Amino acid sequence: MFKFLSKKRQLFLVCIGFAFAALTICAIYVNTIGMDTGYQTLSRKQLTEHILSVTGQEHRLTEMSHAVAGSKTTNGSHTRTVTAARNSGSIKTNTTRPLPTKKQEKNATVLDTGSHNQTLNLHDLSNASDVRTLSRQRVSMIDGVLPVNATPDPLYTHHGYISVLDPKKKLNLHCMQCALVSSSGQLLGSRVGYLIDEADCIFRMNDAPVPSYEEDVGSRTTVRVVGHAATPNLKNKRKFLLQDSSSRYVVGWGPSKAMQTNGKGYAYKHLKDLTQKFPKVGFFYLTQEQMAKADEIFEAETGKPRMGSGTYLSTGWFTMVLARASCDEIHVYGMVNDEYCQNLTNKNVPYHYYDRKGRKECDYYRANEKGKKGVHRFITEKSIFARWALEQPPIYFHVPDWNPR
Repeated sequence: MFKFLSKKRQLFLVCIGFAFAALTICAIYVNTIGMDTGYQTLSRKQLTEHILSVTGQEHRLTEMSHAVAGSKTTNGSHTRTVTAARNSGSIKTNTTRPLPTKKQEKNATVLDTGSHNQTLNLHDLSNASDVRTLSRQRVSMIDGVLPVNATPDPLYTHHGYISVLDPKKKLNLHCMQCALVSSSGQLLGSRVGYLIDEADCIFRMNDAPVPSYEEDVGSRTTVRVVGHAATPNLKNKRKFLLQDSSSRYVVGWGPSKAMQTNGKGYAYKHLKDLTQKFPKVGFFYLTQEQMAKADEIFEAETGKPRMGSGTYLSTGWFTMVLARASCDEIHVYGMVNDEYCQNLTNKNVPYHYYDRKGRKECDYYRANEKGKKGVHRFITEKSIFARWALEQPPIYFHVPDWNPR
């Protein structure tokens, strides 16, 4: 049929035919890849309705609209110099490190028709056509928390956190956006409770109460991290701290003497007693190996051994370590930076929001930082948290608002 054409033109038409066939095959592959690999394709309207039907939270729609408008968050290249504590007798860290540029992405979780959870990168919608492909998420979650009957994902199984009822069971937790709520008096009058409650997971510490303070500290609790010395208070105030609707997990930590499982560990005994009264709350405790890891992290960050420096790690330290292992993004409420207490005008803020007439925050911080042994290095810890904020997962500080630098 091509005899009337020259050989060059015949060759040209053959090449055009091959190219058209290749494009056709690619188009068919793109349209069918969702079925072949378990991926799902949704229109933007279907996707919006799907997210709202699963989470029931309108703020997801707001986040999506911002993403469609092209909003993106990126970290610039930073160099962080941290001086942990400048007072005599304190531990000092002078660590300068360049941080790579990293894209900070917000995710929304949706459930497909095959009961597989998937993660949508909202920023991909900034140049969206009518269809988007959702990448499958490893962890099966709704509202950021692993369902009780879901299969635990090894990636988010925290082997250093053991169930009080079943030593073979490990804590399995993964949350997209977390709120870490301090016990500081900084939160009084802040009215950020509604923002805290929007987080997928909410971390609280020791016996910090929620009732009567919801406007400032929120109303929900996902994880309550409790130090060994606070376990008696947890037991005594259980009516207010451990209602089924309040805490999903309680994580206790302490030295080996307090956490012995042979009936001699007082903190462990308190936790075990509470398991009988609150069967819907998961009670866990840190293994001594995990406690040792916390010490190693402290020494790596400060250059000084924890015990040799006379330091007791705070519950805030253990809470931050767990949150960093569990969360894609952390928002901390009520935590000041390491320079805050140098300003004498900040001297009247109470150490705890639920004890207005108790000791003052900065007085307690400074006294501990100057202590020689058996003290918490609150200021040192905050300087380390500031450095971690520029790494992954990203950490943001509110009430007061401040940016690590």
